[in-house]
Amino acid sequence: MNKLTSWESLTGTKPTIESKHTIATVTFPLKSAIQRITDPGNTDVAKNVAKKLSERQRQIIALICENPQTTRAEIATAIGVSAKTIERELAVLSNIVRYIGSKKGGHWEISDNGLI
Repeated sequence: MNKLTSWESLTGTKPTIESKHTIATVTFPLKSAIQRITDPGNTDVAKNVAKKLSERQRQIIALICENPQTTRAEIATAIGVSAKTIERELAVLSNIVRYIGSKKGGHWEISDNGLI
């Protein structure tokens, strides 16, 4: 319950809770949360996280939000840096961004662990 309350105060968006018989699903609106964190004009949300993110890291997170199936090479091309640079940045962002699944069929996930 603390996570739900923290998420709402952090992002300004309410998680939705749906239940079907024996399964409950909680959905955290992530895109708006990342927009608030990466918005340079926003001073009241995740100050400690936003201060630590470089402009390049913000670009990486924005690209992943737009397309969770994007590749490291596509991110590198979009930002205009080498794939090795993206690897280093993703290592720094490992508490926020992680890749799930196989190289061909996987996707990026943005975790709230580094945000709350």
